Amino acid sequence: SEVVGVIGLCHLEEGRTFGSDEVALLSRFAALASIALDNARLYTSAQRELAERKQVEDALRKAHDELELRVEQRTAELSKANTILREQIAERRRVEMALRESEEHYRALFNQAREMQDNLRKLSREVLRVQEEERKRISWELHDEVGQALTAINVGLEMIKKEIATDRENLKKRIVDLQNLVEQTIDSVHRFSRELRPAILDDLGLFPALRWYTKSFAERTGIQVHLKASPAIEKLDGEQKTVVYRVVQESLTNVSKHAQADKVDIDIKKAKNGICLEIWDDGKAFRVCERTSLFKGRGGLGILGMQERVEFVGGKFAMESEPGKGTTIRVEIPFKTERG
Repeated sequence: SEVVGVIGLCHLEEGRTFGSDEVALLSRFAALASIALDNARLYTSAQRELAERKQVEDALRKAHDELELRVEQRTAELSKANTILREQIAERRRVEMALRESEEHYRALFNQAREMQDNLRKLSREVLRVQEEERKRISWELHDEVGQALTAINVGLEMIKKEIATDRENLKKRIVDLQNLVEQTIDSVHRFSRELRPAILDDLGLFPALRWYTKSFAERTGIQVHLKASPAIEKLDGEQKTVVYRVVQESLTNVSKHAQADKVDIDIKKAKNGICLEIWDDGKAFRVCERTSLFKGRGGLGILGMQERVEFVGGKFAMESEPGKGTTIRVEIPFKTERG
């Protein structure tokens, strides 16, 4: 047994002692008091343990809440960092793709510039060759047609000088012949002049010039030419009109030389902000080389020259050729806007 306390008792009457019953009663009281004290001590100990346990639970709950908060904050930070990382990866991919596209674009531009340089070099040589051939042709025609005609006129005049006093009837016939020859010579000179630069283009406009040229082409070659043009073509400036005229001229020249065609349709329509020219022939087709704009089998660099002319005035040039469907040249030229 454990001693939990001491109870001191004394009798009120001096010299008297407690009897056995009283001792038994007091012992019972002491045992009950001991139990009560022990229970009080246990209750106090339990209360203290409960308080300490509550403190521990509160501390654990607080630590748990702080941990949850830290986890949420860390999760948010990781999510934000992950989002930034994904954006950086996406941006890097976009930059890499842009760099690749830029590299491919500049490579294409470089190749295109090199092709254009080659084309311009070929065109330059071709222009010189064509100029020389044109000079030779004009020189030959002047020599053979105009030169021979003037020589014949000179001989005729010499004979007139000799016959002037003898044979008047024959003299009249020779003068008529010489007049006809002079007229033919004048026509030849006018034809050379018109082929070099038709005055009708400057004096009357594009449509009359095209009508005159297509009519003379049809009479000279036997190829049917149908011309249809919108009045809007006269809104083109002088340089653009010259380009349209030269494209038609070069196209018909190619048709007569290479196409073996019977018919040509020329249609000039008003587009949204300019004109659209289409030249179609029913002749034999040929292969159109892509990318280089050089055309094999028909017209060669003459067609490249047309393309250069059209692009020089801000236009677009295209050609289609398919067996059984003939060849179509399509040109778009914008009107020039006036700037204030």
